[in-house]
Order: sequence, then C-alpha cells, then structure tokens
Amino acid sequence: MLRLKRCYPFLFMSAALMFCIACTPKEKEKAHPERTAPWRRDETAGTSSKTPSLSKFIVAGKPTLELSLPTKRLKPIGALHGVRGTVSLNPHQLQFVSGTIEFDLRQLLMDDTIPLPPLQTTKLHDVAGLQQKLTQSSWTKQAHDWLGLNAQGASTDAARAVFHIDSAKDLSHPRASAGEMHPVDPAQSAYKHARRVDATVLGSLTMRHISVTRSLPVVVIFYYDEEVSRDTEPAGFVVELRGAFSVPLAEYDVLPRDSQGSTLSEMAQILGQLVGSTAQVRGSIELKKAPLE
Repeated sequence: MLRLKRCYPFLFMSAALMFCIACTPKEKEKAHPERTAPWRRDETAGTSSKTPSLSKFIVAGKPTLELSLPTKRLKPIGALHGVRGTVSLNPHQLQFVSGTIEFDLRQLLMDDTIPLPPLQTTKLHDVAGLQQKLTQSSWTKQAHDWLGLNAQGASTDAARAVFHIDSAKDLSHPRASAGEMHPVDPAQSAYKHARRVDATVLGSLTMRHISVTRSLPVVVIFYYDEEVSRDTEPAGFVVELRGAFSVPLAEYDVLPRDSQGSTLSEMAQILGQLVGSTAQVRGSIELKKAPLE
C-alpha cells in the first residue's frame, strides 16, 4: 500500500501530461485558425502584377488644328497641318494610355490676309522702321522664321513638335464602353454607336529641343461597329481639345527672328501688342484601330 501511495504523484503527473497533449491541438486551432482558400485567393489578387492589354490606334485622315495668338489689338490666326502619330490604350482601364502625336511645323500656315492696325494707334508708333519690317514678309514666313525653320542648318527635329502621352486622369468613366451615350457624328456615319468620356491627358510637349510637362483636358468620343457591351472594344475614337491648349512662346524660345535665325530685338515689342505671347490651339484628332501586324 505504501508503495502504491508513492506512485500517486507520478501517476497524476503522467495523466495531466497526457491531458495537455490531447487538448493542445484543439486549443491551438482555436487560437490560430487555419487560413482558408478564400484568403489565399485574396492575397494572390492583391499582389498581381499583370500588365494591362493595350490596343494600338493611329492618326487617321488629315487633321487640322486651329492656331491663334490673340491680343487686344490683333488676332493672328492660322492652321497646323501635317499631324501624325500613334496611341496605345486599354479600353477597359483608360488611365493606361501612351503614345506620341507629331506636328510638322513646316506645314503651319498663317492667315496672310489679316491687315495690321495703324501703328500710330498703338504703343509701337515710335519704333523706327517697324511698319516696313512687319509688312515685308507674310505672316506665314514670319512664323517660320520665329520658329527657326528657315535658318541654315536647321535640323529635321527642329521642324517637329511632339506631344508625348504618359497617362490619363480625372476620367468621367473608367472604361470606354461605360461612357455616356453620344450621337454619332455625321462625319463618322460608318460607325453605329458612340460613347463619350471626359479626361485629362498627361504628358509633355517637345519643341525646338525643349520639353515641358503639359496636361490636356479633352473629350474622347469612342466609336463602335457593333452593339456596345462591357467587353466591346472601340474601332476608333476622336480626341477633342476641351477649350484651348495654351503654349507660351517664351518656354520654347520662340521669338522674333530673321530668315538666318538671328534674333530681332527691336521686334520684341510687338509681343503682347500685335502678336500674343501665348499660342492658343484648338481642334480634334481622329484615330482608328491599327491593322494587325
């Protein structure tokens, strides 16, 4: 009997140990429940780095953009031709857009019929020889001289202005097919349906080897060949500038020059008087889906 009593502590400790071992997995399971399949799916979705699918579009037709340099006294106007370029975008995630739109500055044509106001009615009345200098060349030639296009040794790159598109923001709709229903323009009668999306395009304008960050508020009209559903992709679109796109001349070193590219300091006074210091560009550009390569 004495021997059995001596074994009680050992038997008690053994029973307690076995009880703990038996209970531990269940308690551990309650404290740290096993992560289930939905958790794994959520984590995978959150760390996905899938590259968005892009569709390529090219400038169609012969777009013409209006150009003006208004002042209180005069409003020189012109038209910019020779527009080309490509744009890649994801119609289902419109913030993913990139591309380049190029403008051939040699095809800038000013309205040469606009007459000068009498200089005696302006602050330029006492600038010697100004009247002759302003009238001896057409508005178009003077515009080309100011851009340095006629200077000897001018490079081909100097004759181009390029808008580099980086992305889009402030989208009224996240995808093209969700855009507001829009009537099909008669000029786009080949299409059946249209959707409108307002946005701001972010990028930079490079001209005369100078690049400046720009943002363009635009209206984009997406055109479709078929009924529009969530997954339908547009066959083309038209980008309309929402208001005027302002281009300060000084930022691109555009100033009075002669045909040799030399600056004309005595002509600088006409800026703000007869020629606006900021160019105002308006218009639209049509793009169509590029053929498969």
